[in-house]
Amino acid sequence: EDTISQLADRSGGLFIWAVTALDFIAQYDPINRLRKVQVGEATLQGVNALYHQILDTSFSGGDAVKDLTRLMSAVVVTQRFLTPSEYASLLGMDVHTVHSICGKLRSVLDSVTVLQVKHASFVDFLIASGDTPNNRFHVNPDDGHRLLAESSFRVMNKELHFNICNIPSSFVPNTKLGDDHFQHTIAPVLSYACQFWG
Repeated sequence: EDTISQLADRSGGLFIWAVTALDFIAQYDPINRLRKVQVGEATLQGVNALYHQILDTSFSGGDAVKDLTRLMSAVVVTQRFLTPSEYASLLGMDVHTVHSICGKLRSVLDSVTVLQVKHASFVDFLIASGDTPNNRFHVNPDDGHRLLAESSFRVMNKELHFNICNIPSSFVPNTKLGDDHFQHTIAPVLSYACQFWG
């Protein structure tokens, strides 16, 4: 009861702090994570410090941070939700790496069906963290747009080809084929790239 009361006090009345902290603690090794939250800066500086603590705990190496910032720079600027596997395909990343990142960030990301941020304050933290000197988790939306444009061109160059929908004759109008014909023949990642590369 003392611990619950302490965490409630330190949340500063922010429900998102409480939910994120509890998700983070419950994810792996709850006793050690609880201690980190109790004694860390996250208890003194609000939800942004908690986000920093979550990222610091989950991503220590340089390559892991590069993969994280590459994925998140795309996630914060995509025009529609994609699955973790679709992000991997679009960005040319290993699908296991993307799933690993999602697993480590279950307290701030939802990736059951599509990959999406649970609360807008996490996106704000990633973008605004560039104002903090030497913050390795900073995400620049301009870099995300550039990455998605380059990735879209790579996907289109690789996958677009003549008669991509396998239409038996040029004389068959699109209206006779139905929308589901196109949805089953064009992969979601290619569809995304063609629609949103700009």
